[in-house]
Amino acid sequence: MNCESARDLLSAYFDQELKPDAASAVRAHLVTCQDCARRLAEFQELSALAADICEPEVPRGVWSAIESSLAREHRRQPGNTRWGRLMKPSRVAIAATLLIGASLVLLGYWTWRSLDQHVQMAAVFDRYLGEFQEHPQQAQEILLTRYGGRPMDLQAVGAGQFKPNAPQDLPNGFERVETYLLDMPCCTCTQTIYRNHAGDTLALLEHREEQRMWFGNRTVIEAQCHGQMTCLVQLKDQLAASWKCGPRYLTVIGARNVEQVSELISFLDAQRPQDKG
Repeated sequence: MNCESARDLLSAYFDQELKPDAASAVRAHLVTCQDCARRLAEFQELSALAADICEPEVPRGVWSAIESSLAREHRRQPGNTRWGRLMKPSRVAIAATLLIGASLVLLGYWTWRSLDQHVQMAAVFDRYLGEFQEHPQQAQEILLTRYGGRPMDLQAVGAGQFKPNAPQDLPNGFERVETYLLDMPCCTCTQTIYRNHAGDTLALLEHREEQRMWFGNRTVIEAQCHGQMTCLVQLKDQLAASWKCGPRYLTVIGARNVEQVSELISFLDAQRPQDKG
């Protein structure tokens, strides 16, 4: 099976609508074709995003405005004539139709807006991960420019604000360079940059919810690191890793190997304040 044939069947394959022979042929093609596998991952990502979209609430005042309008029309009608009695339900039907139309427009707009933002975020993060190993500062600029990154004064963070637990130092000589606040479509999170004397760079992101979509269609492997279930992603000769640390999630970019990830998990778990959210 070639790519053109496989792509024509991807939607039906994702929806499990293919016959067994056709599904097996598509599955075999996906094993050897990264481009088609990436397209299938996009189906899966969009489906997950659409499932999370909530129906928007009708704006305040819409119902009262419709009721007031209907009341005014009712007062204008000749109430005891046959024509007036026939017109009343017709106006109610028109008002209901207009309300349904407005609701569908709102739902469509928010659905498109949410999907568009999250798909763009996955693309931005893919660029960031691709650049990080060879050009960590250029990679950093991608996130800062896209999501309004600004430096945080950790001493000035007030009560109730999201304050990162990132320590001043990490194992293997890494020292904190700067912490940034990022306004991403998924959440507001922090990113702390660390460097050691050898010039190696680590990025540590802290966020309240798991963000697997950051890894896009890259292969994610789940493994136990220091007793903690961890998502591992290969980035050329480095690793990205994400795990739950207390009530938060931590994601580190730029680890050399699984041993370093385990060391970081152990160290950061011991450093976190037990009452922090």
